[in-house]
Amino acid sequence: MAALDVCRSICGYLVEVDDNAEMAFLKTIIDTEKINGTLIAGTDKAKEGTWVYQRTGKTLTFTAWQSGEPNNVGGEEHCMNMLKERSLMYDVACQLAGWKLNFVCEVK
Repeated sequence: MAALDVCRSICGYLVEVDDNAEMAFLKTIIDTEKINGTLIAGTDKAKEGTWVYQRTGKTLTFTAWQSGEPNNVGGEEHCMNMLKERSLMYDVACQLAGWKLNFVCEVK
């Protein structure tokens, strides 16, 4: 089951990082759970370079990209990830062969 489907099954959605405070909170989760990173809401699959929330289709209101990101390596990186090492956003392939991507659901 895909991350979006899991979040929907609990009446939630992939975490939408709205500001630095939420970014810091997410970093705490990553550190506590001892994971390398997590998928976060955001995709440019419909139009390269135009990042929107999967849930609403609205343009992202906050980004904190790692230098050189998003870079769309191989033309296949259309989802957002936050990596532990720098606590910044990266674009990643939405489905990485052989990888299990961690994710956090947001429920309001």
